[in-house]
Amino acid sequence: MDVAEALNRHGPALMRYARAVARDGHEAADLYQQTWLRALEHRAQVERFPAERMEPWLIRVMSNALIDIRRREKRDYPMEDVEEQGYEADFSRVETEQMLNGLPPKLRQAVQMRHFAGMSSAEIGRALGVPAATVRTRLRAAAILLQKQWKDGETV
Repeated sequence: MDVAEALNRHGPALMRYARAVARDGHEAADLYQQTWLRALEHRAQVERFPAERMEPWLIRVMSNALIDIRRREKRDYPMEDVEEQGYEADFSRVETEQMLNGLPPKLRQAVQMRHFAGMSSAEIGRALGVPAATVRTRLRAAAILLQKQWKDGETV
């Protein structure tokens, strides 16, 4: 599958995922663009992918791009941005991120794909290359850990 065909086929789902995991529309657009740039950089490899492997690869590329962004932010987080957003917006966003970041990566990814991207267990399973039952197990485990975090008032 060539990159143009992949863009037409997987672009809308990938943008939904970007909006779900990003903090705002600008970050979602950046993630989306970085993912397709990576696909173009590796065009020869991408064109040999079977169609069913393309979406999981693109989601993985986007997840890695997001991880890189978050790592850069941890090193240098300007306090001016916090003050401009207002206390309420920042508190809820930060609290939610802390709780999700307290989850193991596989559980966090399943939660983000389900609740922020609106994907079904079957869709998540296809994207991650695991059975839908495994996705449901991960979602249950994440719910238990998040509930524990909420009750204890701390991250796991």
